[in-house]
Amino acid sequence: RINGLGKLACVTTNIEEAVRDAEIIMITTIANAHKAVAQSIAPYVMDGQVIILNPGRTCGALVFKQALVEAGCDARFYLAEAQTLVYACRIVEIGTVNIIGVKDEVLLSALPSTDTNYVLSKINPLFPSFMKTTNVLRTSLENIVAIFHPCVLLFNAATIERNEVVWFYRDMTEQIALFIERFDEERLA
Repeated sequence: RINGLGKLACVTTNIEEAVRDAEIIMITTIANAHKAVAQSIAPYVMDGQVIILNPGRTCGALVFKQALVEAGCDARFYLAEAQTLVYACRIVEIGTVNIIGVKDEVLLSALPSTDTNYVLSKINPLFPSFMKTTNVLRTSLENIVAIFHPCVLLFNAATIERNEVVWFYRDMTEQIALFIERFDEERLA
């Protein structure tokens, strides 16, 4: 069980206020929101800021960087993507999150990869599980979520259609796990 309290420096719905003077900007959202988030923060990104997509999903850093540039951002920022989330978690109720597991190692690469060591020097004191990898192609192509999530949802479709609660990781049967392993072998091949 993980319990903790932290002092919040700022709570706001104002993007400029949230981004201004932030040393590290952690983007933790669904992959198809990366472009919109990049566009919304583009006017406020400053030189030297570290932006981490946690997770980057499949080519998230490429999409995010292109959106920043297209939105006119000319700051010298450091952009990186993580292969997956550090925490396997779900919200229980407002203010309470069930952390099912904490990953020991999560691959991380900057874009360009020559910035990876700098990004890790900033984020590892807070999240030591981030580990250097070769480049964002590796974080993207080793993203099992594109295989894992659809399989679990499809095999639990009847439960979902009955409006019953699906505990994503707990409702995994041995047969679903075997199917995912075989399906992922095709991806890797």
